[in-house]
Amino acid sequence: MPSQETVSETGGARSPDYVSVLDRYLARASAAGQPAEALRIYRRELDRNSKDPGLYERFAGFLEQNNLFADVQDIYRRAIAEFPDRNWYHKLARWYLRGRQQGALTAISREATGIFSGTELEAYFRDVIEPGNVGASLYLQLNLYAHQRFPEDLVFVHNLLRAYSTEGSADSAAGRSPAARLLVSRPPRSNASTSNSCLPAVDC
Repeated sequence: MPSQETVSETGGARSPDYVSVLDRYLARASAAGQPAEALRIYRRELDRNSKDPGLYERFAGFLEQNNLFADVQDIYRRAIAEFPDRNWYHKLARWYLRGRQQGALTAISREATGIFSGTELEAYFRDVIEPGNVGASLYLQLNLYAHQRFPEDLVFVHNLLRAYSTEGSADSAAGRSPAARLLVSRPPRSNASTSNSCLPAVDC
């Protein structure tokens, strides 16, 4: 098995030699029934190569494979704080989806809604918040948050139209409200018209 010094000193974080040596070392540690040793090496290498996004990805995958779920969240949060790339929010949200952690998914989606640009949030919703990924009620709720932040963005207005026209997408009172029926029957023609739309659960 390579020494710890060999793992750390073989090239930089993006060096193929570094990746190859690290993979072999960690594979042997795991095969020998030493996941704690592999975990320790991952943490040390991440501290030494904190600017390598690939290392975060590999570490998160290792943690998920070994059912260290609390640590998975910590790694993604660390990556979110380290890198400007918004895709780390996508990755963490998809991990919440796989684990059916609706509360955590709602929280990170609201967080993203508060800081993303309109274009970034549209991409997040396309990637994560699709009706096939989340339940109808949560799909409606998150699109309402997005519409409150970006009232003139037609993507979220159209998402709400789809949500209100879907069976079971809202509680019976909201689904039958006059405002919802008006929005569905008279789709917005311009950004200016959507900014004045009154939706259930949204202050007008």
